[in-house]
Amino acid sequence: MPEKTGRKQATTRFKPGQSGNPSGRPRGARNKASVLAQKLMEGQAEAVVQTVIEAALTGDMAAARLIVERLVPPARERAIQADLKLPKDICVKSAPQIFGEIFRAVTGGRLLPAEGEGLLKLLRMYFDAYELSELERRVNEIESQQQSGGRKSW
Repeated sequence: MPEKTGRKQATTRFKPGQSGNPSGRPRGARNKASVLAQKLMEGQAEAVVQTVIEAALTGDMAAARLIVERLVPPARERAIQADLKLPKDICVKSAPQIFGEIFRAVTGGRLLPAEGEGLLKLLRMYFDAYELSELERRVNEIESQQQSGGRKSW
């Protein structure tokens, strides 16, 4: 701490666990703007809702979106329901077959494009992890060959 302000700050600090404003804003106190908006809407809420519904029925897409956002819950993820013919051994050699099957499922309407994209991303991560483990195996093999004098063990 600088010399001039160090003494000043040390004497005015609060004790640990002590609030700087113990009689501050009470818990649950609402913002003035929120309270004012609620008072304005109290008697007119039904009329406002009816106006928004009428606007949506006449084709106002902003009003329709407002209603849908408030009434329809957001879509949750679900298990993908598609009869994919994937090989039992998922490896790099079978990647073209897997990617082709997912592509055909999307273009054939058995999978939504977002579902297909999610599956492809998941497979890409799987193949990246597989590639890393394969590289690690190869490096370990080369290191063990170098330690044994360069002789091949096979």
